[in-house]
Amino acid sequence: MMSKELINLLREQQKLEQKTIDSLSPMVSETKNSVIRLFLNRLVLDSMKHVDILQAAIDLNMGAVVSEIDKNRMRKGLIEHIENEKFMLKSIENVAAKVEEEKTKFLLQQIADDEKRHHQILKHLLKIVEEIENIRDEDWWGLYYDRAEWLF
Repeated sequence: MMSKELINLLREQQKLEQKTIDSLSPMVSETKNSVIRLFLNRLVLDSMKHVDILQAAIDLNMGAVVSEIDKNRMRKGLIEHIENEKFMLKSIENVAAKVEEEKTKFLLQQIADDEKRHHQILKHLLKIVEEIENIRDEDWWGLYYDRAEWLF
């Protein structure tokens, strides 16, 4: 398939995902039922992730490069978020330690597991930003291909 044709198809798919986001988001904010909101919000977040994945596919096919300005901005933001993730993990673990109810403890453990994974990802991203010069989107993909579980 020609690269331009592929990019057009990927952009069309992005539009479909965005339509899902736009149609479900009001439902998420309007529902009073927290369980339904949790599930609908998961669908919205997955569609947002799909938009980003499709953008990565577009960038890979267009040979996008990360500029030095972007790298410096990323570095600063990553350092800040690493500290935030540490704090959030410690906080949720403190709350979970005080909870006895099984279902609530399960939900809090899901958050703690996510925070641990987020912390790993951020530390790894920071290492790459600091060590690799003239990094292209294709290079990022090569570095993370074996860590696809971080995306999903």
